Amino acid sequence: MIRCSLLTLLLFSVAAWRATAQAPLPAAFVQQLDAAQIEYFEPVEQQFRPLRALQNAFFPCDHALRKKKSRLEIRYRILPNDGSPLSALPQLRCLTTATHLASNGAHSTLAVHSIPADQVQEQYRADWGGIVFFQPKTAFSTRQHCKLLALYAEDKGLALIFFLFDQADEAPGDDWTNLRFR
Repeated sequence: MIRCSLLTLLLFSVAAWRATAQAPLPAAFVQQLDAAQIEYFEPVEQQFRPLRALQNAFFPCDHALRKKKSRLEIRYRILPNDGSPLSALPQLRCLTTATHLASNGAHSTLAVHSIPADQVQEQYRADWGGIVFFQPKTAFSTRQHCKLLALYAEDKGLALIFFLFDQADEAPGDDWTNLRFR
């Protein structure tokens, strides 16, 4: 009887441990992070689970997470500095990406906000940061809204983080800091 109880307890402990263990990051995502000198921190709340990287011809992403108890989805695209003139123009890359992914509907709008330099440096160790709100094309996401957080560090790269959601209360605040430049 005691042996059966101990075995049951052990099995439940292993199952619980496996359920909370973090899945390894995709190798290609880790390579992009290293190339752009970015530190990535897995959300610790255990509220998110990884999604298969959404590779499509329209706009591929390097990594994706989904919140377990809501429809919030977070996608990451890391663009290391490749030495091209475009690499040094994060504002242009950010707005080009947003206009590519935004719906072309008659009532669609883009709202663009800059993050103050001292805040972006303190939170993300970045040189520039911006936020763009828009309604995404269905080829990119079936969610109604997208909040694009773009972070740039000179000679390192650009990180694009897409928060996709249906309700405004699902969107994380401006203090989302699960990555930063080294």
